Amino acid sequence: MALVQTIQSKKNELIGLWKFNESLTVLNEKVAPLHFNKQKLYTITSDARKIEWLSTRLLIQELLPNNTGDVVYDENGKPHLEGKNPFISISHSKGMCALFLSDIPNGIDLQIYNSRIKTIEDKFLNPSEIKLIKNEEEDLHYFWCAKEAVFKAHGRKKIYLKDHIFIRSINRYKKTIQATLVDGNFKKDYSMNYLKIENYYLVYTTID
Repeated sequence: MALVQTIQSKKNELIGLWKFNESLTVLNEKVAPLHFNKQKLYTITSDARKIEWLSTRLLIQELLPNNTGDVVYDENGKPHLEGKNPFISISHSKGMCALFLSDIPNGIDLQIYNSRIKTIEDKFLNPSEIKLIKNEEEDLHYFWCAKEAVFKAHGRKKIYLKDHIFIRSINRYKKTIQATLVDGNFKKDYSMNYLKIENYYLVYTTID
């Protein structure tokens, strides 16, 4: 397992990216049982999901060596660290894990290149959003990740990418995306940064 990159986007925001290719057994040996409840691991039936579970905790160990809390999930499925710890957001995609730590609710999404993303664009984009596209494959991946990042930052159920999250603009020079989430009477604007690492697309929320 190798640390690919860390991003200190703001004073109190830290992102870590890890690429892993170890076996389930090797990953399990590396995770310290002192801070993480490994009993949870045995309730997961899929080996792929077990690897994601372990890789997330290895990344937490790397970024927060003094951490003493495990990952817990609230009633909406949003992850948190036990105790007085930063807000977190987690994403996995085909052998890579991304973890976002900050003092405020945040969202991050990581996606490996998918040659078929064009076939589902009408599932998550509206006509006005499609008009923003210039580089089709790149923009579709970034727009998907942006909506997922907003969804995670909002942290509520029954939010749909096409119906509740709207891409307003993309600045290809600054590598930023602006979006708005509308949930009933609640409305919030989000700013995001984006980048590409190898064949992975990454988008994360930030503060203007």
